[in-house]
Amino acid sequence: MQRLNSQDEYFLDTDTATAPTHIGGLEIYRLPPGAGPDFMHKLYIKLKNSPVRAEPFNYKLVTQEPEQADKTAKKGLDWLRPAPQKKKAKPERGWEIVDNIKVEDHLYLHALPKPGGQRELGELVSRLHVNRLDRSRPLWETHLIEGLEGGRYAVYQKIHHSQFDGKRGMSLAHHTRSPKASTRGLPPIWSVTLDKAERAGKPKPAVEPPSKLKALASWGKALSSMSAARKNKPGEGVIAPYSAPQTILNGPLTAFFSLFAGAPAISGPRLPTCASVDRKVLLHRESRFPCGCMCA
Repeated sequence: MQRLNSQDEYFLDTDTATAPTHIGGLEIYRLPPGAGPDFMHKLYIKLKNSPVRAEPFNYKLVTQEPEQADKTAKKGLDWLRPAPQKKKAKPERGWEIVDNIKVEDHLYLHALPKPGGQRELGELVSRLHVNRLDRSRPLWETHLIEGLEGGRYAVYQKIHHSQFDGKRGMSLAHHTRSPKASTRGLPPIWSVTLDKAERAGKPKPAVEPPSKLKALASWGKALSSMSAARKNKPGEGVIAPYSAPQTILNGPLTAFFSLFAGAPAISGPRLPTCASVDRKVLLHRESRFPCGCMCA
């Protein structure tokens, strides 16, 4: 068993029904020329038959109870002495490598209702994303979605943040995606052993964990920076968190949310465009624009 590090512990402990800590990615593709009506079913069968041999897609969360100390018989007058109070050891959690994982337990095929537009796609992905991952098996899912208008289909992938981040995802994308539409035979994401593909068998360099003194120093520096930021006013530098005015955009989280998958690609400056959209939404929903800086 590989013990959890502090970052894994954080993402697992803060996972709640209203704020799950898994991450998801939505990709939209065009069907290849000449694709028949059973293309998605054939793709599902092909992926289902691809074995799971990559980490962390073969990791399962396990809990081990601490070993109990052997109770020895007391001798002489030892029974008169009060037994020292011992703290109950906490169970240890870690990742266990699982063999012979059933891909069909993690792979799903969906069909969008007509007309199969961006709204229908957003509603389906919203329902898929709010469900927490089952901790009795490896924490990932892949959803194939057919019936998207314009001869397209979508792939939605979900994995727990304790096992995956954006950097690892981008590294895997180089081995599971291709800019050429004619490329065939690429493996699914759960069949790529990233270390072998990138390092060609080279051993990983040893990384020494920071000392407790350095960790405390970094925390002190972060708290000092946040204390200084609280004194800043809009336009005077870094703004402290939780200082934005209360709106519908930063209210309490609920178990339901809506994904709008119809946003067009933005080729120019993104920040002014986002600010203009936020302003229109606030004026439409609240009939007023909040006073103060809407800092991100």
